[in-house]
Amino acid sequence: MTKLKLSIGVGESFGHAVASAEGNLYCAGGYRDSDGYRHAGSFVMFKKGSNVVTSLNNTNQERSYFGFTYMDGHLYAVGGSRKNTSNNVNTPVDSVERYNISSGRWQNLHRLPQVLKVCSKPSLTIFEHSLLVAGSTSSSNNHVVLLFKPKTQTWHTLLCRNLGAYSEIYVHATNGKVYLIGFHTVESNYTTSSNWTTCPTVYECNCCVSGVDSSPTFTIGETTTQKFVPETNMRVFRIGSQVYIIISGHIYKTGVTIDDDHQNHDVDLSGYSCLKSVDNHKYAVTSHNIDRKYFK
Repeated sequence: MTKLKLSIGVGESFGHAVASAEGNLYCAGGYRDSDGYRHAGSFVMFKKGSNVVTSLNNTNQERSYFGFTYMDGHLYAVGGSRKNTSNNVNTPVDSVERYNISSGRWQNLHRLPQVLKVCSKPSLTIFEHSLLVAGSTSSSNNHVVLLFKPKTQTWHTLLCRNLGAYSEIYVHATNGKVYLIGFHTVESNYTTSSNWTTCPTVYECNCCVSGVDSSPTFTIGETTTQKFVPETNMRVFRIGSQVYIIISGHIYKTGVTIDDDHQNHDVDLSGYSCLKSVDNHKYAVTSHNIDRKYFK
């Protein structure tokens, strides 16, 4: 394991986004705490096997806490926020751009059809060679799901309504299906005096991207509130028997399985994030290493 310090100018940096592509690690955007939280459009690459950080062409838009992912030879930077230095207030960014890894150039794309809140970064996933974006609108309490078709470079609004969860919403595609993940407050399974404020609700969705000239379709199917996944302030949820965790807006498969839908599970956060079931089997999960490690 190699620890990298990806600094934006002088001072500690915040709000940048990281994505892996074609065996390399890319870090973009963010701001630094010196010089009045100045934003930067910096963009660097950590080349696999070289331990060298290389500066690349800056992003066209300065942004922080934005969606960042790789698809078909391009890195996509979506939405986010930018701090207004005159009043120190974060304002939403609705611009979208992508980086062509082969040419080394950024290209501006059409802006988001819905301006998203700055309180949480947009959630991104790839589905049928298209980009799905989930978030909350800045002008209302609605949750939205947006789809971008690279071939036509067009945006489509698939969903715009309140799902009853917190403002943050996440989207994940796996095994040919699309899922939305939200969080609710429920009565705790472990104590009678307090509530669990981040109980996941998973919405299994039917999504069809369709052809180049046809409009995509999107409907919500089965919905499950998962009171038996590990109860924690961390963002943990289950698809099938697999447990996933959300770290900095990215969704990772932990390797932990829950075969019994009605078995309570707890979380041990000492040292690092350890998911453990009540039979004391532990699984180590960190943001740098999501491979399962088993302890008895």
